[in-house]
Amino acid sequence: MESKLFSAAIGSLDPFQQHCNFPTVKKESTDGEQNINNSTQQLVRRGRPSGSRNKQKESSVLYEDSVDAIMPHVVQLQPGADIVQCLRVFYRRLQVGGLYVMSALGRVVDVAICMAGQVRFLRGTCQILSLCGTFLPHCNSLSISVLDSEGSVIAGLVDGILRAAGPVTIVVGSCADPSFHRFRALVDVQFLHSVRPLM
Repeated sequence: MESKLFSAAIGSLDPFQQHCNFPTVKKESTDGEQNINNSTQQLVRRGRPSGSRNKQKESSVLYEDSVDAIMPHVVQLQPGADIVQCLRVFYRRLQVGGLYVMSALGRVVDVAICMAGQVRFLRGTCQILSLCGTFLPHCNSLSISVLDSEGSVIAGLVDGILRAAGPVTIVVGSCADPSFHRFRALVDVQFLHSVRPLM
């Protein structure tokens, strides 16, 4: 019985292991390998050490309001207000050199628009698409483009009263002291002689 168990155990082993029984040899590490292992353990932690990051520097730029800077304003008007008159009053109240209308949101009613020298009256409520203009000490103008009840887009200069049909919000910019520049018309005599009248 014991011989059978011994033969079964021998048969379960690999043929190479049956005939060869090499002793296990432990590899001893040299001094150079130990130094490499120690150096790799020291290099595990990478990056900057704590407290070495750049500190935030204080900004040395001073921000000051320039005289020529444009200051934004938001003007809200109630239904029934005259937009042109309200902008004139707001311009005088600010006591600035110029007021510039940038955009508007809302609806107007019974608009009179000057187009190519002719005034066109739009009855009913119209949606404001754009509103821009300038208010200066010597002159002012206001142009508008609207969408009428039929879906047509009409644009031109505002002529007369511009009545708000609902709440209207206008974005304007003011400048304290705008600079004015005048250029003389430089007429080229040769260019005038070369131009022929249309027949």
